Amino acid sequence: MIAGPKSFAAIGQWAADAGPEVLPALGAARGAESTFRRAFALVSPDKLDQVLGSWLWTKAVQVKGRLVIAIDGKAVRGARDKDGKAPHLVAALAHGIGAVLGQVAVTAKSNEMPAVRDLLNAFTDLAGAVITIDALHTQSDTAQVSRAVARIT
Repeated sequence: MIAGPKSFAAIGQWAADAGPEVLPALGAARGAESTFRRAFALVSPDKLDQVLGSWLWTKAVQVKGRLVIAIDGKAVRGARDKDGKAPHLVAALAHGIGAVLGQVAVTAKSNEMPAVRDLLNAFTDLAGAVITIDALHTQSDTAQVSRAVARIT
């Protein structure tokens, strides 16, 4: 999907057009739509998000000597859960690379505050980072989590 296809059929077509060296490099023997559908069904979305976020963390660059991260919540456009509601996520975006380092779902019967704390806790070290966040999160519990992750005593 990173290459642009938006459906399993389009992914299968991309694989068919990619050339004989591409699929073995990706660890795939065949490139049929059904193969990709079965493979993606086995992938844990949470684990994939964690692995991609960890890899992107290694690519994050500093802006004027500091890692700058914006944390914000948004409803996911074009997606719906079983009740027809758009999922709501809180994400941490690294300004230097313009990529999401991590994201956490906001539970249906909650608000962004616990999700932001969970997201901050997912990072092991934010020492020296500049983190921007909505004023809604100026809560003592969120400040305590921020201090712990930033290693401020």
